[in-house]
Amino acid sequence: MKNLILVIGRSGSGKDTLVRHAQEVFGAKAIPSYTDRPIRPTETDGIEHTFLAKDQFDDLLTKEQVFAYTKIGDTGYRYCTTVEMLKNIDADTVFYVIDPAGYYFCDKYKDEFNMKVVYVCADKAIREARANARNGDSTAWLKRDGDEDGQFTEFEKAMPWDAMVENNGDLEDARVNFVSTVKNLIEATQA
Repeated sequence: MKNLILVIGRSGSGKDTLVRHAQEVFGAKAIPSYTDRPIRPTETDGIEHTFLAKDQFDDLLTKEQVFAYTKIGDTGYRYCTTVEMLKNIDADTVFYVIDPAGYYFCDKYKDEFNMKVVYVCADKAIREARANARNGDSTAWLKRDGDEDGQFTEFEKAMPWDAMVENNGDLEDARVNFVSTVKNLIEATQA
């Protein structure tokens, strides 16, 4: 059974950075969700996400079995991944960066994949500083942070994750901790 590591964290927590490092360590793949939001200057289509026009995204939702789906607050941007996409990824371990709404959507597939959830957390001031460094200012991040606050507050209260990784300090420490955490989760399922 394929190891599916769901990585959840608020904007700016460092999820994508940690996943890119873990992909190299494990020889794993990450799922590039479909989205109808505009591509950012630092992104590559098909790597972080597969970017679709709104009508293409609507068409995908009617033709494919959707594994996970979420819609972001006031922006209305949508993200999804299909079951077929997951099954066709040629790797024993697959990472999927997802938000709580997407996690609750895909929970019904937990018997088809060895799903484990890693929650990546970082203090708000650190997440905002990362947004400033990435985008030049935190205006978009502040909006996204506000949009996602409700679902993350409930998710954090429920604590449905299998492991948590803090990413408040040295990046190398967070990378080591993340890789170790994922390794332990995979080994525990194989025992």
